[in-house]
Amino acid sequence: REQYFSVLSIPKSLQEEILSRDQWLQRKDAPKYREAFTLTQDFPKAHFAIQDPFVVLEAGLSLEQTKRLMKAAEIFIPWRKGPWKLYNLEIDAEWRSDFKWNRFARKELFYQKKVLDIGCNNGYFLYRIAEYKPEFALGIDPIHRLKFAFDWISSFAPPLPIAMEMLGVEDLPLFQPVFDTVLLMGILYHRKDPISTLSACKSALKKGGKLVVECLTIPGEEPVALFAKERYLNMRNTYFIPTVSCLQNWLFRAGFTDITLCYDAKLDSTEQRKTKWAPVDSFLEFTDPMDRNKTIEGYPSQKRTIFIATKP
Repeated sequence: REQYFSVLSIPKSLQEEILSRDQWLQRKDAPKYREAFTLTQDFPKAHFAIQDPFVVLEAGLSLEQTKRLMKAAEIFIPWRKGPWKLYNLEIDAEWRSDFKWNRFARKELFYQKKVLDIGCNNGYFLYRIAEYKPEFALGIDPIHRLKFAFDWISSFAPPLPIAMEMLGVEDLPLFQPVFDTVLLMGILYHRKDPISTLSACKSALKKGGKLVVECLTIPGEEPVALFAKERYLNMRNTYFIPTVSCLQNWLFRAGFTDITLCYDAKLDSTEQRKTKWAPVDSFLEFTDPMDRNKTIEGYPSQKRTIFIATKP
């Protein structure tokens, strides 16, 4: 921590907040997650590689160690982001996160850059970023189960310039404007005030820094947003679902320039689906089985849209 606190110019007030949240790792379900570390504590350090679509941490294991690896990995079910290859175990998560990654990833966003991944989940994108040799990449997500998962995976890895802390969007104003690239992937529609969220992202960016924002969108040419009565795709914590032009206007109103569309297409069940490692309702269960262009609630079904925008 001292290393990245210095590299990212983390102010004292934020350092104290980060350290205070370590208490979350003492919650009543913590022993369950700590058991994963106990099961794999004697494992050899792994070699890190990207073998698309997998993030790979690979080394030899005995048959008995392999059985313990499987038992430990099952503790973190459901695996939402992936896929991973940990030693000889392939983990097929609910999301093929490599699909999303390959839509926007480019060396100039990450090489020797300071990067912030907001809502990083178990850290899949942090490892993809690591391949591009960033100066440092920090992931934030305020869910302690995901911090345990990230730390467990990282216990196998060689030293890499990545870390994760249990912070949220509301903590962004505590950062200095030091990041070259900020990722906001699949977060914006969970926020009640999208403009304030985008402005908070801008506050953490350097002048000339890039925001990569990926968001649910709906079809339509008008700059409007859908606001579901109760749920959208069976999610209660989903608020404004914009059209592409509406999302572009949000970025403009938040003060970004050079707002460039780099992806816009419908989602399907090849990218998000129920798997052995994520035995949960997913894309097919959230859309109308008679008309995949509609959600289970009857709203227009989702697209996925990515913009890259610049802080002037």
